[in-house]
Order: sequence, then C-alpha cells, then structure tokens
Amino acid sequence: MLRTSLAFLTVVCLVLSTPLGTSPLYGQSRVTTIDLSTGDTLSFELLADDLAERDVIFLGEEHDSQPGHQSQARLLTLLHQRRPHMVISMEMFERDVQGTLDDYLRGNISEEMFLKAARPWSNHDEAYKPILEFAKTHRLRVLAANLPRPIASFLAEGSMVPEPLRSFLPRETTAPEDGYWRQFEAIMSYHAGSSENDQMMKQYYESQCAKDDTMAETISDCLNQYPHERPLIVHVCGKFHVDFGLGTAMRFLTRQPLAHIGIVTMESIEDGDDFHWKKHRGKAHYLWKIKRTLEGEEEADPELEPDTENLDPEPEEDSENPPSAHQADPEGEEEDF
Repeated sequence: MLRTSLAFLTVVCLVLSTPLGTSPLYGQSRVTTIDLSTGDTLSFELLADDLAERDVIFLGEEHDSQPGHQSQARLLTLLHQRRPHMVISMEMFERDVQGTLDDYLRGNISEEMFLKAARPWSNHDEAYKPILEFAKTHRLRVLAANLPRPIASFLAEGSMVPEPLRSFLPRETTAPEDGYWRQFEAIMSYHAGSSENDQMMKQYYESQCAKDDTMAETISDCLNQYPHERPLIVHVCGKFHVDFGLGTAMRFLTRQPLAHIGIVTMESIEDGDDFHWKKHRGKAHYLWKIKRTLEGEEEADPELEPDTENLDPEPEEDSENPPSAHQADPEGEEEDF
C-alpha cells in the first residue's frame, strides 16, 4: 500500500509541477518581470530593490523551467547585495536531512556523501546545486523545509505515521475545504479524471496541506530565532504552494501575521500564445513571464546567464499590493509540486 501511495504521489507531483499546455522541451527563452498590481515591466534591479524590504520572499517556480531557475539565481545575487543577512529555505530538501545539508554547507562532508544521503531531486544539478553553492560560498544558512516523503505517503494513504517519524511532523496542520482545496481538486480532477474517490482525494489534500504547514512552520521558527535583526528569508518552492497567497504563504502568515511578505510566480508560454497579465492579477506581487520558443528562433536574454561558479560579487553595504492570504518519496525521486 505504501509503494502504491508513493507511485500515485509521484504522479500528483508531476501533474501539479507542469503547467497546462506546455512541454518540457524548448529552445531559447526570454523572461519579462511584470508587476501584477499595475502591469508594468521592470528590471531585476528594481524587483530586488522592492523585495529586499520584505521579511520573507516566496519564489514560486515551475520545476522544469531552466530560465526560471536562472532568474532565481540572478535575483538571489541581487538580494544578497542588498541584504547580506539572508537565509534560503527550500522545498527540495526535507526536515530529516537538515543535519546532512548543514554538514555539506560547512564543508564537513563531500558532495558525493551529501547527494547519497540528502535525496536530491532528479534535476538537482542544473536547478538547485547553484543555489547551494551560492549559499556555501557566502556562508548562508539553508533550511531543509519540507515534510519527509515517507510521512507524506503515510498521510496520503490515511495511515498512522510511525513514532520514529513523528518528530518531523508540523506541530499544527489543518486541511480546510477552502479556495486552496478547490484549486487542488480542480487540477487533480482535470489531470487524473474521477478515478480516485472523494476520501482518497481528501487524504492526498491532507498530505499536501501537511507539507505547506511544515514549510511555513520551518520558516516561522527560523524567523523567531532572530528577534532583533531579522534576516531576509527566501523560500524556493513550486508555485502551487504560494499562488494567490494560499498554501505555504497563507499558513506562514497565520504564524507570523505581521510579517511583510513578497511573492514571485512564473508562467511559461509558447511563442505566439496570447498573454494577458490581468488574468494573473492577485496571484502574486510579481510574475516572470517566460516566453518559450522553438529551437533557434530567438536569442536568450543575456541577463539570464549568471555565473554559477561565482554568483555574487563582493556585497555592497548596506507599491505594496500584497495578495490576501485568503484570496486568492525515498522510494521515488520525483519532485514535489
């Protein structure tokens, strides 16, 4: 039963991490940053200027978008120049490997040992290794924020979580049938049809919410460790976790209601597709529009070619319309959503 649940969760992860109507195969891409309160486009520098004033930034990604990952790398560089006291939080690593992650960032273990123990996602090298190397170079703390996959699988099948794993559960988790539930139900029904009964769908949703509560709690607990000089926390996760201020973002705000957050999402479109920014209003503060083209039709934006060997030069010294928080597997190595 556990293996069956893991297999289905892998399908869930892939469904909700791949945007509708897109293909993972693309040639060159161009990224445009859009302020979703006005429709204006802006530079990475102006984006970083605004976000650097926040307490927590949620970067909602399409896991298979390399231009999106490059955009994250560039933004992290600019944010670190403005707020050197930074913590990076990642959905891609789970609570039970925090010690392993810490050891790797401190140089206590080799990359080979780290990869063997940390259960990295299948696209780790191209997507997430640059973030870790950036953190390692600048001695930044990285949070392994997510719920361990075995626990998510037990929850998805409606089973009791074994005692040895319970310490990794969030202290509080809920799964209300709210707007987030309706989005989850709609997208799962669209892709998976009606093959899963209502009880199973609710169990999968409870597992999803437990992941959101775990990540929100991890970020909140970290913020509480710095009562006087708070760091800028940047959380990297699938966009479904934070779009419309729901999921992880909403659950973080229930724990830190006075926190000033920023949300950046992304949307990949094929060359020739219509794009209307107003359709995305309320989804986030900013959106990266990633225009994907056929191979060789358009040159990539040179801004999106950061030097991943040395992402940040020497650091310099030191319009808000936030979306409402209410508005808007060790056996399997596939990504979460």
